[in-house]
Amino acid sequence: LSDKLYFFRLNGMQFMAISRPSCETVDSKQLIEEIRNVIELCHKTRLISMKLTVGFSLIHYPDETLNRENILETIKTLTKYSRNENDNHYIEYSFENILLIQKMSDMTVALSNDIADHMHNFHIVMQPMADPKTGKIIGGEILTRWKYQGQEISPDIFIPIVEKENLIVETGKWV
Repeated sequence: LSDKLYFFRLNGMQFMAISRPSCETVDSKQLIEEIRNVIELCHKTRLISMKLTVGFSLIHYPDETLNRENILETIKTLTKYSRNENDNHYIEYSFENILLIQKMSDMTVALSNDIADHMHNFHIVMQPMADPKTGKIIGGEILTRWKYQGQEISPDIFIPIVEKENLIVETGKWV
């Protein structure tokens, strides 16, 4: 891979790969698969369990949206996200991915603050439950909803954050 990438260990099991300019036409997924194969081989030869999570980020450099001053910080952010938040354990640098990570980080802070502020921006809705034979309402399911920046956020997005931040018990008590 040394003809295609500069590969660096950041710390622990976090790495960054920067593609060489001569590698612009190589498919990112192919490079990622080659990196995974090298990591797997290293683990096997050193008798390290493959259960260890290795996070890495891939940057094609030079890139007009990335400058020397922020490349390492950007790489560290991407790599942390790839290891902790992403099922694939890698992430490719793109302006869109950076914006997504920033948005999720901002959302996590706002969610934690809203819970600490007596569930500010949360509300309860009741979803009726009907008897399938008669159509008569026989009960209801209580659901939690959260607004962020004036918009309703899907529970599929905010509940995993609440769980990850260990705030689910506090949220459940409020409900």
